[in-house]
Amino acid sequence: MNTGREPGSRESLCLCPELVPQLVDSQEGKVRREEEALSTAFAQIEQSNQVWAIKQFAAAAGVPENAMYTRYRHWAVCLSERNADVVSAKLQATWDRMVTSDEEWTLVRFAREAEMDFQTLQAHHQKWVERFRVRKASFSTSERVRLAIEDAKNSPTPITPTEVAQKVGITYSTLMRKYSDQYASLVEHNKIAFEPTVEAAWRRVCESDLYPTVSEFAEMCGFRHFSILLAYFPDSAKQVRNRLKSKR
Repeated sequence: MNTGREPGSRESLCLCPELVPQLVDSQEGKVRREEEALSTAFAQIEQSNQVWAIKQFAAAAGVPENAMYTRYRHWAVCLSERNADVVSAKLQATWDRMVTSDEEWTLVRFAREAEMDFQTLQAHHQKWVERFRVRKASFSTSERVRLAIEDAKNSPTPITPTEVAQKVGITYSTLMRKYSDQYASLVEHNKIAFEPTVEAAWRRVCESDLYPTVSEFAEMCGFRHFSILLAYFPDSAKQVRNRLKSKR
């Protein structure tokens, strides 16, 4: 039957009216399925405690990435907000660990502990960078000395003032002059705390008929270097030397 329309004319490309509802239903069904897939994928993302890229989100839902910027922009916004919350929580948790560690961290370490590269921290989290700098300025040398000496007093082996000074980042003479009370308290602690260890080692020497050198005796006491024995227990070091001489 001749309709009077040329093949390829605009009129010949129009859909039959009865097909329009089917096409609409098909499109609506596709959108509904993709929405459900995005919802399922987002639930998975929320459980991961990780930052997800749009590309990953789209792939997990089986949705074209470009659709995330058109039909599903609301999901892209949800992901962006959720990522911001995750990063904020990680930065706060990292901050709490740093504060409770009683250590002086660098900004590079802070970024690493937060699972973030240093450049990202500086470029996108200036509030945390400034907060870090303020804390660093208030974390005085005096406080660092106090904390280092507290740690030394809790050590199972003697920590010398020289080692404390190195940990704090000052010289031994500075520790002895400017922080004389803390210095003296550590020296007194080491003498009292490790005297039973030295006495027990000396008894073992006598009972086992041993003739150690000063270095060997210091090792028996669990000291890292014989200079610790000489500094805190000179009388015991003298006993060891005299015992060794008597054997010769």
